[in-house]
Amino acid sequence: MALFRVFNGPVRPFDERAARAMLELALSRATDPAAAANHHRAAWMDAPDLLAPLSSITAPTSIVHGDQDPVYPLGHGQALAVAIPGAALHVVPGMGHVMTSPGLPEEVADLIRL
Repeated sequence: MALFRVFNGPVRPFDERAARAMLELALSRATDPAAAANHHRAAWMDAPDLLAPLSSITAPTSIVHGDQDPVYPLGHGQALAVAIPGAALHVVPGMGHVMTSPGLPEEVADLIRL
């Protein structure tokens, strides 16, 4: 919970009960919880065949980024929007790196609804 509290950011309230329920649900669905320890390794793999240029993305792309993200600053989301042709950047005031504030999932859903 402490990590998710930090990921939440300092502006919006942290819904610990909802965050705990989400984590418990994810754990209950996991067939190999130990595999989660390798999650970060996939993100840092240096495998050229896994790294297509962002400019090759042709699907409609919405980037949702909080202006209080303690993991990836807003500049990261802005750079993604510039690199992906036609991408729409939605900056969510007060949002951190996770959606653990009351009402935030619905707010984000409204931003990206087609």
